[in-house]
Amino acid sequence: MDKFQRSWDITKLTFSILKKDKTMLLFPVMSSIFSILFIVMLIVPFVILSLFGITDTSGIVIFSALFVVYFGLAFLATFFNVCVVFYTKKTFRNEPVSFKSTLSFGFSNLKLIFYWALVSATVSVLIRILENATRRMGGIGQIISRMLLATAAMGWAIATVFVIPSIVYNKRTPFDAIKESVQTLKKTWGESLIRYAGLNIIQFIVTFIGVIILGGLTIVSFMINLYLGLVMLTITILFVVIASLVFQVANDIFNTALFEYAQNGSVPNGYNQKALNDAFVQDTTQRF
Repeated sequence: MDKFQRSWDITKLTFSILKKDKTMLLFPVMSSIFSILFIVMLIVPFVILSLFGITDTSGIVIFSALFVVYFGLAFLATFFNVCVVFYTKKTFRNEPVSFKSTLSFGFSNLKLIFYWALVSATVSVLIRILENATRRMGGIGQIISRMLLATAAMGWAIATVFVIPSIVYNKRTPFDAIKESVQTLKKTWGESLIRYAGLNIIQFIVTFIGVIILGGLTIVSFMINLYLGLVMLTITILFVVIASLVFQVANDIFNTALFEYAQNGSVPNGYNQKALNDAFVQDTTQRF
């Protein structure tokens, strides 16, 4: 209950910042739109080729196509995450910022964004290749391999949580950004990684309750009328998507606040000392 209370306090503070300036929500929306367009652009050529009977399902072709997909999506996600963090940084410091100036900042750092997308896509494809390799194993070997792979993937996700703030604040190249991310992680959560689940806990609860309520209404609506049921199903899907986008921005805001606090020791506008101290390791003898 104590962890939940801290999570709830952090969530309220984060959403109070988001409520003051909803411009930040435009960036994940744009990221989603461009990602969908990117996927459609990739699918259309394959559909056209398949209509003419031109297909190639060799492993090299499949993984090359997979890399292109991962790279494109990673590039778009990184670009708009950089925009969110930059906008948040300016907001924390009471510096003038606009949607246009934020996009300009993103475009001025395309090289770093490209490099990070390249690293991210490479790791994603390697994980997928290893996943395929584990499927060919049998018995206990497959179970152990999957556990190790899942642990490695989770470790990668945790170690890179502050990469985008590192790029925005200090213009770090990918591997320097990873190093700085890990160092910041040691300052903040250390071994107490459960604290990182703060906003995620609230997101899970909100989404779960919303899906239960809307899902129940959808089932009832289908019993009454097919079209009414389809409308409710659409509303349920939109709820999940919107909740995901909003909490994505909230996580970016909170991570930026932690990075700002870890870098400069200053409490960002909208937060308080206690909320940020709760996310930092009190025992400096701990090791990550």
